[in-house]
Amino acid sequence: MNAAFLFSLLLLIGFFQGCYLSVFGQNNLKDSLQNILQKKAATNAEKITIFNELSAEFFRQNLDSALYFSQKAYTLSLEMNQQVGAALAKKNESMVYYFQGQNQRGLEAVLKAAEHYEVAQDFENHAMILSNAGLFSRLLGKLEDAILYYKKALSVCEKNNNKAAFFSIYTGLGATYQGSGQYDKALYYFEKALRNLEETGQTRNLPAAFNNLGNIFYYQEDFEEALKYYKKSNYTATTLQDKAFACNNIGAIYLQEQEYDSAAFYLQKTVEFSSDISLKLMAMNNLGLIFLEQKQYEAALQTFEETQKKVEEVGDKGLLAMVLNNLAAVNNYIGRYDEAIKHASQGLEIAKQANALSSIANNLGSLSISYERMKNFEKAFFYTQEQQTYRDSLFNMEKSKQIDAMLLERKKLENERLEQENLLQKKSLENERLEKQDRERELLILQKQAEADRLFALALQEKDKRKADSLYNQAQKSKLEAQNLKIQAEKERTEDRLRLNEKESEIKLRNNVLYLGGLILLLLLIILGIIYRQRERRKQVNQLLSEKNEEILIQNEKLESLNQMKDQLFAIIAHDLRSPIVAFQGISKQIDFFLQKNKPERIQELGTLIQDAAENINNLLTNLLGWALVQKGEVSFNPQKYDLYPQIEEIVRTYTHLSIAYQIALTADLAPAPEGCWIEADPNHVHTILRNLVSNALKYTPENGQVSLRTAIKEQEFWLYISDSGCGMTEAKLQYLLSEAPHEMRSQRGLRGEKGVGLGLNLCKEFAAINNIKILAESQEDKGTTFILKFPQALKK
Repeated sequence: MNAAFLFSLLLLIGFFQGCYLSVFGQNNLKDSLQNILQKKAATNAEKITIFNELSAEFFRQNLDSALYFSQKAYTLSLEMNQQVGAALAKKNESMVYYFQGQNQRGLEAVLKAAEHYEVAQDFENHAMILSNAGLFSRLLGKLEDAILYYKKALSVCEKNNNKAAFFSIYTGLGATYQGSGQYDKALYYFEKALRNLEETGQTRNLPAAFNNLGNIFYYQEDFEEALKYYKKSNYTATTLQDKAFACNNIGAIYLQEQEYDSAAFYLQKTVEFSSDISLKLMAMNNLGLIFLEQKQYEAALQTFEETQKKVEEVGDKGLLAMVLNNLAAVNNYIGRYDEAIKHASQGLEIAKQANALSSIANNLGSLSISYERMKNFEKAFFYTQEQQTYRDSLFNMEKSKQIDAMLLERKKLENERLEQENLLQKKSLENERLEKQDRERELLILQKQAEADRLFALALQEKDKRKADSLYNQAQKSKLEAQNLKIQAEKERTEDRLRLNEKESEIKLRNNVLYLGGLILLLLLIILGIIYRQRERRKQVNQLLSEKNEEILIQNEKLESLNQMKDQLFAIIAHDLRSPIVAFQGISKQIDFFLQKNKPERIQELGTLIQDAAENINNLLTNLLGWALVQKGEVSFNPQKYDLYPQIEEIVRTYTHLSIAYQIALTADLAPAPEGCWIEADPNHVHTILRNLVSNALKYTPENGQVSLRTAIKEQEFWLYISDSGCGMTEAKLQYLLSEAPHEMRSQRGLRGEKGVGLGLNLCKEFAAINNIKILAESQEDKGTTFILKFPQALKK
């Protein structure tokens, strides 16, 4: 498809799900809250609640007021050490920043709210506010931080078995991985979100869940699978807005697959159902693309123009750039290249303001096509090169996103490697501790053994049997303690060794996984680099071949057209030159005859015939020479700044005698121009244009008719109208004569039998294009024809 293809995607992430929002909407409740504040009996706790409720009430009416009340609630909550009130105030404040587009300040506010919820041990709201922190991080482009916040929220939910909050968190994780191009992980979390809905029975969010899954398959160009999920989204939708999103996505898929009837059906449903003006305009744009693809150019033009007006009212620059490019595409198809250039130039400027790289590339492509068909190959080549530059940027961004995902994975592996090094260091410290512990145990065992030996020795030396028995018992006890310590030490040593061996095996396994993962990542980066280089080389070769083939094709078409014109030209010239030349051959005999018969009036008639024949031959040869020079590319072009009015007056004087002979009124009505009608063009080219158009006007105007030249000054242009009251022509014939491709030359007789070769109008169009003069025409059968020339106004010398 030449026109830009716009695809609308819905991604519902449950933003601020679970936030406390009192849905008032009535002025009486707001007034009652403010009345309570004015009462002296209102406690500080009541004021905190009222401030937070007022903040929520003002979200849709006045963001400054909403921010004011949330800050009042926060200040009072800190004074009262009321953690839940402070958390709710910061949550409301973050919502204000979200609506204002201040995502960094919104992130700071939700992190403060998270601290207060954690202190208050409000785990349900703590999980949701961490999920909101993930959303703000994603909006700021901090995808790694977003993943961390979502996973923290998930951990809090799992600890408290808060299944109702899982959908929002899983969806946020899926959206973040989708944004980084990691579609497998995105698909994993979107599927978990769907399963969570099925388990908890939250049917309200089913359309969003199916839509998110459809998006993943769409991005991977699996349109068949994407369509299945979009249709499920449509079937489960319970609100008109959900149906509108689903229908738009289904319509876009059918448009991509060129099933235009089905696409039109679903896109029309989107226009009917949607209360979202942006979505409705996207669908209208897609309907215009259907007309364009089906070559219904007038319907496409009307649809895009209507869409353009409404988009300009909304102020959506991204969509406006696309619509303008589509208008340029339609005008290129129907040959209105000036209009196409105007729309594409506007679209290019707006796309640059919106930094929409895809729209920039598309509008550059439309400009290239326009200039190529106008045979301005230098500008066409320039815009083609610019378009290729932006397309390369888009490709590099996509690849950069993939590389960033790989680098993120690599960083994760690096962190795991550092963690393993820390484990190894801990293991070394643990070994040192165990060795020290073993030495202490051995020393204690030796001490106990020595004590037992000492007691045994004393028992043997003691003569008193009772004391000897006591010493012997103590020695036995010390020996037993030493043995127990030794057994315990062996047991603990064995357990420690087993534990360390297990850790060492785990570390070795992790290191092997890390090395293998790093190697795979390195290979993927190398393969990606090779694929990119090969693609660039192949693209350059294909581009060169395409340019050469296009050049050959253009030359062949040109040559074939010239050959056809040459054959027609020879046939017409052979016939048309023959008649006046034959007439000249017998003219002297006729003059002698009429002199002998004394008929001077007949000789005067012969003079008029000779003058007409000579003029026709002269015009024919002049046009033939001009056409030949144009086709050979040898026509001279010497633009000058000069006053057009004297040249118009000269043409009128030149053809006055012919108009008198034809009994036609030839008049000139020139608009007042005290300083002259100054243009910048080649005077010889302009003279040829005026001569041919005035000559044709006289040729096809009957006796007692009128040919008039009239000027006007409009929009920094001089407009010259050359009108006749002749036979006119049909709309189809007029469009055929003004078409860009050289039309078939036909020798069409004037009302008095004048011959025409068909070169004149072709030559006018060629010279007009060279001098940047626009030629328009209006005609009605039996009422006459008006040719309009638009000359760019130039400053006087």
